Amino acid sequence: MFFLFICSQILTSSFLENRGIRFHTGIDISTYKQSGIPIFSPFNGKIVRAIDKWDGYGKAIYIQNDENLVYVYAHLDRFDEKIEEKIYFEKKKLKKNEIDIFLDLEIKKDERFGFSGSSGTIIPHIHLETRRNFDKPINPLYFFDIKDTIKPVIDKIK
Repeated sequence: MFFLFICSQILTSSFLENRGIRFHTGIDISTYKQSGIPIFSPFNGKIVRAIDKWDGYGKAIYIQNDENLVYVYAHLDRFDEKIEEKIYFEKKKLKKNEIDIFLDLEIKKDERFGFSGSSGTIIPHIHLETRRNFDKPINPLYFFDIKDTIKPVIDKIK
């Protein structure tokens, strides 16, 4: 299961890492360049948003828990079948190839919602964000037992 799987993975990007014109608002977890690793919900909650685009987050799922924390899993290879079906019919209805929709789907702890991949990026990995009420990013390392293996690098000292 991904929840247990991420605890033994290598962190390839840190929270608030400087990306030149912006800061990285999540963490990137290596899948050792593998796509198709099943990802499971770490808690009971609701899938509140799904994105399926060619760039940016690529395929992404937003899961909200009872404490109004939203977990964003991005760069997925594909969604679970029930989510894929909803997206397929919504794209067909709107006559679009890309979509960003709000949903209200119950999800149970340990229920699969997607598979690791490289949508919107080049190398397969999992981008994980934690947000309060959709907008305020919070370091996901506060909520999961993931070891930060990236040593800080000082660019400049003023």
